[in-house]
Amino acid sequence: MQRVQRSAVSHPGPLSIPARHMAQVSDRKHHKEPAHARGGARHAKFRFDKKPKLPDTRLKDGEEGAGVTDRRETILAMVRQQGRVRAEDMARVLNTSVQTIRKDLRALEAEGQITRFHGGAVPRAGRDYIDYEVRRAIAAPQKRAIGRAAIERIPRGATVFVNAGTTTEAAVRAIQPGSGLTVIADNVNLANIIRKIDGVTTMIAGGKVRAADGAVVGATAVAFLDQFRADYALIGAAAIGREGALLDFDLDEAMVVRAMIRNAGRVAVLADSGKFGATAAVRIGDMRDAWALVTDRCPGGVRRLCQSAGVEVVETAAATLPRAVDRSA
Repeated sequence: MQRVQRSAVSHPGPLSIPARHMAQVSDRKHHKEPAHARGGARHAKFRFDKKPKLPDTRLKDGEEGAGVTDRRETILAMVRQQGRVRAEDMARVLNTSVQTIRKDLRALEAEGQITRFHGGAVPRAGRDYIDYEVRRAIAAPQKRAIGRAAIERIPRGATVFVNAGTTTEAAVRAIQPGSGLTVIADNVNLANIIRKIDGVTTMIAGGKVRAADGAVVGATAVAFLDQFRADYALIGAAAIGREGALLDFDLDEAMVVRAMIRNAGRVAVLADSGKFGATAAVRIGDMRDAWALVTDRCPGGVRRLCQSAGVEVVETAAATLPRAVDRSA
């Protein structure tokens, strides 16, 4: 077997490097590169289980900006969903001050979105019909008190017009069995409530039924009501203007309510305080022509208007409706 001989490898002598390159090599030898240039990703320590701390971009109370718009949209949604909301509750939910909420409520009222009351807000009447179930929840305790106060002063055996509405619904729910009332309604839901009360006669106008709340509207209903002369009319309104106008937003329903008013001996207007100062397009009557106004809280301007016209003002917490003569005696 032939042995392979390794050849010796000769090494060259020292390299001859120009002086200008020697200076560069020396600089590199003593220069320390930054971590990211030396594979810093391999040496740096990262904590992926810890969220980075971001700057606090929340607006302070009173500041303007996109946060104000978001907050006011939230307030508007709360009012529309819950019906009646207090400023303290909104401040607690939104983690801000009551003063800021009040400022937001003033702005939303100026835009026609809501109606403020002392300490909170309700949806603005007069923009459109809010869902009936939502309207029923708005100021529900106040409506129950208003309804009871009105019905307690209607004498036994009387004939009563009742128009469609959540406050007038509270009134018919307060009717006692055996009262001998004849109730003429323009709403299928109201008629369905009344028919279950013993000793009460129920009548309902004919015509087109509005899907939103069961109100019977149109010329046929008007012709039906014109056949009667009722002792009383319990009338609710979508809004009450500062000048005393009783307002609604449906022309067909307004025709029906006008028929009730002109065919009734006495008219009681039933309205919670959220209706005052609101607006709607259609006029159904005037507060000056009423027998009584039953409400939870009456603004000073409306009170003065009623006093000048001889209209009894009833605030349910402190007053009573003028008592009528019991015609069944």
